[in-house]
Amino acid sequence: MFLNLHDPVGYSYKSFLDEARNIVLTSKGALYIHLIFIKKGTWLNLHSVMDMYSSDGRRRWLVNMMALEKGFYVLEYVNKDNDADLHYFFWKVWKEDADFITVLSFSIEKFEYAQGCLKSLVHSNAGMSFSWIDSRILENFDEIVKSVLGEIAYTIDRATIELRSVGEIGKPASEVRWAFRDKEELFEKKRSEYENFKRIFYMKRLRCSIRKGGYGFKVSLSDEGELLLEEGDLFSFLELIQPLIESLTRLRDVSRKKIVIQSTEREEKKIESRSIDLLEILAFEVSETMTADWFSNIAKIFSTPVLGDENLVNFTLKEGNPYFLAHVIDTENGSAVYLSATADEIRISPVNEETSIATVSKIVRVLQRYIDPMLVPRLV
Repeated sequence: MFLNLHDPVGYSYKSFLDEARNIVLTSKGALYIHLIFIKKGTWLNLHSVMDMYSSDGRRRWLVNMMALEKGFYVLEYVNKDNDADLHYFFWKVWKEDADFITVLSFSIEKFEYAQGCLKSLVHSNAGMSFSWIDSRILENFDEIVKSVLGEIAYTIDRATIELRSVGEIGKPASEVRWAFRDKEELFEKKRSEYENFKRIFYMKRLRCSIRKGGYGFKVSLSDEGELLLEEGDLFSFLELIQPLIESLTRLRDVSRKKIVIQSTEREEKKIESRSIDLLEILAFEVSETMTADWFSNIAKIFSTPVLGDENLVNFTLKEGNPYFLAHVIDTENGSAVYLSATADEIRISPVNEETSIATVSKIVRVLQRYIDPMLVPRLV
């Protein structure tokens, strides 16, 4: 489904929003919005990235990006086996800072294409990543809405929950879809799952209804940075999600870790000395909500050679009590970290000059899904 198959280049950002807004308001379709972070270097070479993607024989699609106006683009996907099979995504540069371009991707494609086309491209290059929406943010999305709209009527129509026995490896998690009367019922269910069944409650997707006076929204959000507007005014919705985007940008910046090593060589003895000038670490204080055997669970999970579901390869460097250190390689994003745990905290630090934010976010997500969903990182 597309706004105008005959003239995709004919839209400005304003005219696109006007028509997309009308489609949602008249119940002719729903609008997908994805938040994407792109490194500056990748953005400047994006056409080359897309050419490489298109020439990859494993890929189903040819993809091309065309500028519609400054800061607004359309991506055209063409099926290699059927050039009449076309799909479109509109990209708006939402924010530009020293190191990243923040893009909002809009689409009214069906779910399989909104997922398949866009994710296939973003996951093909380490310089691009979807924002990760913390399970806690999904659980407390009403607080973000209230910060913009004030008092609201808010209901959780459906939540996709992943349930996993604490520290369990190998067995797939159970996935359930539950409705909740309110947040109190949600938190009670979360507490019950741990206390009665020793299972971690991790929210992957939220579908909610928001009402304020005579208008409202029906919205879905996923932990992979996907938003779906099913009902409501698009212009108001973009204002509504601005605090969410700001929160996810801060989470991105916290997840981005660097190490700077200074090398000097003494010519008379030809000895190279190396010193760390900068080491950025992400740390997690052990909270009261941590499970009693959290340390042994971390050691068990990250000493497992391969976590296939997560595309992680682990090498244990030191294991004892109370210290654990592992070299964790993210094969999906071509990036690695050191993960350590003591009796007081958990730390993630970079292996190379810069560790992918997608890798750090993935490992935080693994900690939340397998150990404790309430883990809160802090900078040190």
